[in-house]
Amino acid sequence: MKRRELAMLLESGAEALKSSRCSMYLVENDPSRPAVRPVASQGRIPDQGALQRVFKEYDSKGQGFVGAEEISAALKKMGWALSEEEVDDLLHEHGTRESGALRFLTPVLFPEHFVKLISTVVLRAERPVPLRPGGIKHFVVTSGEILRIDDAQSDTRFNKEWDKYTGNYTVSVLAAPVLGSKAKDGGAVDVLGVIIVKNKLPQKANSSCQGVAVKPYGVLGSRLLLGSGQVAKTGPDPIEGKCCVVDPAGLRHIPPPGQPPGGAKGAGAGESIYRWLGIHDAPAFPAAVAAAVTKPGDACHQSYALEGGSEKAQVIHAAGPDLRKGEWTVATAEAELATCYENILREFVAKSDRPVLRLPPVSGGIFSGDLAPEMPALTSKALMRGLGALTAQERHVLEGRVIELCIFAEADTAPFEEALEGFEDGFEVRLEGGGREGVLARKTQARAKAVPFTDEDVERLRNMAAKASEIILSR
Repeated sequence: MKRRELAMLLESGAEALKSSRCSMYLVENDPSRPAVRPVASQGRIPDQGALQRVFKEYDSKGQGFVGAEEISAALKKMGWALSEEEVDDLLHEHGTRESGALRFLTPVLFPEHFVKLISTVVLRAERPVPLRPGGIKHFVVTSGEILRIDDAQSDTRFNKEWDKYTGNYTVSVLAAPVLGSKAKDGGAVDVLGVIIVKNKLPQKANSSCQGVAVKPYGVLGSRLLLGSGQVAKTGPDPIEGKCCVVDPAGLRHIPPPGQPPGGAKGAGAGESIYRWLGIHDAPAFPAAVAAAVTKPGDACHQSYALEGGSEKAQVIHAAGPDLRKGEWTVATAEAELATCYENILREFVAKSDRPVLRLPPVSGGIFSGDLAPEMPALTSKALMRGLGALTAQERHVLEGRVIELCIFAEADTAPFEEALEGFEDGFEVRLEGGGREGVLARKTQARAKAVPFTDEDVERLRNMAAKASEIILSR
């Protein structure tokens, strides 16, 4: 019961303090091994893409998997003093002894197992954490004082290894002691626990739209899983998510009016979309689509009645350039892709009432040709150019809407997240070289989103710690 009350207290406290994470630790009653034990935590956990990028910090040998030696070394740097038996238990519970044709004598962690271990075990741990002399928890427990740090990365009391091995980036920290009855009565320091709050989040400034968010699933909410090659439903259905979906249509399937129909057969993502719409076996696309999409870069919005559904599906059919054909440079590909993204966005603004636009990387997958390694950066630059080309009125219509860049293959998610990092919280339009074309720039760098805590925040945390003390001491 007390644990639930403490969790509710942290949840309301994190909201009041506008922080990304709020955790509470209780002091262990073992003088021979000073430690604290996590009892409740609220806030953000890095997404799978961020954790997959962190995997290379563990995989120091570049093998594509990690074993007990690497996990033990990393956890030790993070402050966990686990025995060999405890590390083995973690690997047996979350690892595997085989992957494809590979067989292992002891369990190992591939990226997908690693993500689960970090997100469900390490970041939500209930194991005792030793007090590091000179660290944040050690300072608060031994002094009984509140600690405020405005720049954690330059403060020696903050353990930067924690960020390195969990995919976080800590800027500001506020920590307060949960005092016992002796300390309250003016006696010696009597600390029951510690509450630590990280990264006070700034108020979001107005921007042309809520941002571009990379999503770990395709436009229909499905994902190609790493390792197994299986397709799993990991995201919400487009209708449930109130989304307008972009179809990366191939021009050969959309012949102009008067020519023999190609039919909405498609392949890959297109085929899945057409089956969802119920037009896979149709002899041709709707006449409006065939008339509008006649060359690479064209886009056309169309609504479809779904079988058994009351709400229509909204789709923007768009023809991206086929980068397998002809000679393409990064510059020419970026320009063509930017035009296609611009036309998609204009169709969304003018004809869709949905709050979310789901689009895949245009000309991605097999259509990327020799430029496949460049696609994450190309997509980021071209999409931002497309957004920058919109008029002020069109950007005004986008206010409050969200653009989701949907990545179907799990293996491709991390590179796109890195390329789009910083755009999920919005962007601003800048004019370059005195020209009329707008270029979207990150409004805030990802590692500068947090701001220092204020004196008012210190008092809020002090009151929260006092309430935590009352909960713990109550019978």
